Amino acid sequence: MRIRLEMLIKTILATGDGKTEKSAFHVLQVGDEYAIVSILGFDFTGEEVTTENKCDFLKVANNMDGLKGIYFDVNQIIVQLKQMMKVD
Repeated sequence: MRIRLEMLIKTILATGDGKTEKSAFHVLQVGDEYAIVSILGFDFTGEEVTTENKCDFLKVANNMDGLKGIYFDVNQIIVQLKQMMKVD
C-alpha cells in the first residue's frame, strides 16, 4: 500500500509545480489536493476558490516560499462527475 501511495504522490508532483494555473498539479480526487498541500509542508487556511479554468486554488498560511496558495487542475474530476450524472 505504501509503495502505491508513494507512486501516486510522485505522479501528481510530476504534473506541475502548483504555482500557477498553467502549472497546476493534476488530481483525480479532491482529497489528493489536501494531501499534497500537507506533504509539501504547507498549512491550508480553509479557503478554496475554483477558477474559470477549472482549477482549485487552495490558500495556504504564510510560508518561507511566499506562496499564497497552490493550484490543482480538477478537469478530470469534473469529467468524471459529468459521466456519473448522465442518465441513460
